[in-house]
Amino acid sequence: MVFSKALSLSTVGLLGLSGVLAVPARRQFNKPVNGDSTTPSGPVPGSAIKDLQDFVAFAGAAYGAPSDIQSWSCTECQQVSALQNIQVFQDTNNNLEQAYIGVDSNRQTIVVSFRGTIRTLEDWLNDLDITLVNDNYLSDGALICQGFQTAYDTVRSGIQEALPNYVNQFPGFTITFMGHSLGGAVATLAAADAAKNFLTSFSASNMYLVTFGSPRVGNPSFASFFNSIGLGDIWRSANFADIVGQVPPAALGYEHVAVSSVGLDEGSNPPDAQFCGGDPSSECDFTGTVEPATQHLNYYDRAL
Repeated sequence: MVFSKALSLSTVGLLGLSGVLAVPARRQFNKPVNGDSTTPSGPVPGSAIKDLQDFVAFAGAAYGAPSDIQSWSCTECQQVSALQNIQVFQDTNNNLEQAYIGVDSNRQTIVVSFRGTIRTLEDWLNDLDITLVNDNYLSDGALICQGFQTAYDTVRSGIQEALPNYVNQFPGFTITFMGHSLGGAVATLAAADAAKNFLTSFSASNMYLVTFGSPRVGNPSFASFFNSIGLGDIWRSANFADIVGQVPPAALGYEHVAVSSVGLDEGSNPPDAQFCGGDPSSECDFTGTVEPATQHLNYYDRAL
């Protein structure tokens, strides 16, 4: 990467007291990550870590060339089972963002993965427009980062058009929005947009968010709004020394989404994954550095 370096249906009917009364069975959906993301503290179970490692690969795949993503032949693609029915979406004007949608039949989830920045970390941090702006398609009072909104807007129409078709084609599948770095921020906006606007008939409880090294996306009102949507889980992972997870700073009016997060120590082997609670964390010590090769480009022992 150049960074440096995006259920089964129950067949049981219910019998009425007078004759056979057909009652619609409730569809059961599989969770893409085996665990509870709202856990306030303590170690992350190994079952969740294994799933999150696979999602690191899905996030890394978003950095690949479109043809490699569609053929599932990128380096990160080889680390996980192949996705099917893949579509890639690009900002062909300024290359601010790239995303893909694919189907994970094993987990029965529709993966919507957004690419992180392809500029150097230092340049990206220096040039990011962190102005907080209103957006009329989200909640009143919710302010979001102008730079992340601009990136999402470049692929938004394609995602809005394609994702409902996947939902119709794969009934009983969940949706997992995900991404690394900038891609995590854009995935957060996409999940909010889908739940509030263009997938309102699809239960938010069957939508999931999985991010790695995501910056803060908006103000406390946005975080409260996002947390109230009712997503099935919000898995926000950040290395303790990854500076990207600490920007834009809370002092400028930003707050992370999710009632809890996962902190990792990339200096240990394997990384010591701990639940850290909300933002600011009273459980974990996040002290960002500018060492992208070790702190921002590695998650759960997987390179991005």
